[in-house]
Formats: sequence, C-alpha cells, structure tokens
Amino acid sequence: MCSFYRGTIESIITGCITVWCGGCTACSQKTLQRIVNAARKIIGAPLRSLANILHTRLTRRAISIVEDNSHPSHPDFSLLPSGPPPPDCQTALSSRLSGC
Repeated sequence: MCSFYRGTIESIITGCITVWCGGCTACSQKTLQRIVNAARKIIGAPLRSLANILHTRLTRRAISIVEDNSHPSHPDFSLLPSGPPPPDCQTALSSRLSGC
C-alpha cells in the first residue's frame, strides 16, 4: 500500500504542488492535507505532510536551477554565503529578540 501511495498519490501531489500551493486558499490546503491524512490512516504508516512535500519539492527545484547554467531563471538565483552573520546583523537580531 505504501508503494502504491508513493507511486500514485504522492507523485501527483509532488508534480503539481508548486502550482497548487501558490494559488491555494487555506481551505484548499486543508483539503489536500486531509487526503494525505486519509491515506496515512488507510496505509497505517507515517507519511510526509503536505508542507514537507512542498518544502522538499521547492528545494530540489531551486538546486536544479542553480546547477543548470542554461536555465532561463539561473541568473535569478545566487547562493548565500555560509558561516556566521556579520556582526551588525547579529546585533540587530539580538536586539530584536531581547525586545520580545
């Protein structure tokens, strides 16, 4: 059953989620999540949430665009520097957090 879910339902959701969730209302997202929850209950195994599926799909898509120099959207993406933030950003962040 789990293979059937991953092969049919999750593949359809994954293939179309970037289009669906961009224009989905909260009610529509709840409906899609109910489909995933119903499948989880039927299968009896833990399944990825709709938010997790969306995050994974968007991350993989962004990485493929960054790695493909011929992609039309490639110039729109730039990798952020890794490591700790500059001191002025850390000061701003700590002052915002202390005000909470």
